[in-house]
Amino acid sequence: MPLSDPYAFQLAGFSEHDVEEILSDLDYLHRNSHWTHRRDQIERMIVDSPVILLDFLRSVQPEVVRNAMIPRRVKEAVLR
Repeated sequence: MPLSDPYAFQLAGFSEHDVEEILSDLDYLHRNSHWTHRRDQIERMIVDSPVILLDFLRSVQPEVVRNAMIPRRVKEAVLR
């Protein structure tokens, strides 16, 4: 799914590849988050805004973030 504003994601420190990896592991992350939105809604929101992406990842249990198949620097940014 293409990013709505790739430049905004780049400024926030996310590459398109980072977001693709997060989306590919979204089922696992979604099951362990506090968000009640449907998976497809979360996917659409994530590609719209890096702020929403971070909010979502911060709603996921920290141990799940550590074990997720997402880039290490994304994990570090979320777990700070």
